[in-house]
Amino acid sequence: MAVRDQDRVMRSIGITPRTILSLLLCKSLLIGLLGGILGCGAACLVLKLFLSAVPLDGWTHDSADSRAGGD
Repeated sequence: MAVRDQDRVMRSIGITPRTILSLLLCKSLLIGLLGGILGCGAACLVLKLFLSAVPLDGWTHDSADSRAGGD
């Protein structure tokens, strides 16, 4: 509902529908990009916290291969 009100106000002050659409698309793109950046940052933090909490003592690539029967 608020978007329609904003659209009406912008039309009443003389902004063309093409400009309104461009503003709406840019706003959506910016929100999507910021959400993606914040999501990736949060994922990195959670991964670091998880890896710091999991003990990896004695776990090497070689020992993993020998347990799986690989040479």
